[in-house]
Amino acid sequence: MNIVGVDIGATKLRVALAQRDGTILAYTSEPTVAARVVDQICARVRRFARFDGIGVASVGPLDPRAGVILNPPNIRIRNLEIVKALRAAFRTPCYLLNDAVASALGEQMFGAGRGAHQLVYVTLSTGIGCGAIVDGRILMGKDGNAHAAGHCTVDPVSPLRCGCGRYGHWEAYCGGKNIPAFARLLLRTEHRRRRTTLRGDPQPLTPERLFALAASDAVAAEIVDRIGMINGVQIANLINLYDPELITVGGAIALHNEARVLRPLRTFARRHTINRMPKIVLTPLGEMIGVYGAVASVLYYGAGGARRGPTAG
Repeated sequence: MNIVGVDIGATKLRVALAQRDGTILAYTSEPTVAARVVDQICARVRRFARFDGIGVASVGPLDPRAGVILNPPNIRIRNLEIVKALRAAFRTPCYLLNDAVASALGEQMFGAGRGAHQLVYVTLSTGIGCGAIVDGRILMGKDGNAHAAGHCTVDPVSPLRCGCGRYGHWEAYCGGKNIPAFARLLLRTEHRRRRTTLRGDPQPLTPERLFALAASDAVAAEIVDRIGMINGVQIANLINLYDPELITVGGAIALHNEARVLRPLRTFARRHTINRMPKIVLTPLGEMIGVYGAVASVLYYGAGGARRGPTAG
């Protein structure tokens, strides 16, 4: 049995053909172009000879039962009937899940969470997402959009605006798209009298630049530490909510800055949780975790799966 896994991210689109044991047979990646994402997917999938289902892991919010990507804050996609389009193009079952929720499922089937019944996956990337396995099953919520952890509030009177339009969300502070705004706020307020390469730097202020400078610039290091503290406190909230045995962390920010991300995660989570600390590790599935999650969704809901869930188109 071969399965197509599609991971629609705000920055990258990944498409793979995999066997049911997770072996990747073919893989491609390209920048996500919101206006033509269906054409992008179809062009890639048509290169695959035979497959038995398509799983799509996408940025949300979604309507997974109707197979629709609704209005993600970090990419200009609105009410896209992705399942209907792929079903019509390939005449095969198709399933849609939030990318972080699918990733939690992928982690359980193919990654560090094999055998785990209580698992949380967190992605620190362009945005911040979360998925959870509780008592061996994924949680979906009434509309299929549970675990919108990136939109939990850090400060209700914050001046930092999230991509969703609200203020003070975790993602407004620590999502890759918003880290530069948080850094500039700290430079104007807490560090306005201190010398730093960040002020007047000819290179654009990006998360990559900030984390790179943290090795040699004290102010950049303190800003990165502040991001780490917020991440750790929010992870503690997830531990208190879900009581997992394992938390895995992925996304470009975590994958490219393992030590500076995981160390404060563990430190501040331990300080703020009232539950027993779980193991916290970087996902071994790397940037492919969304693809693995998409493949896992077909196995979970479709052929070989006994659960009712999102529509198969």
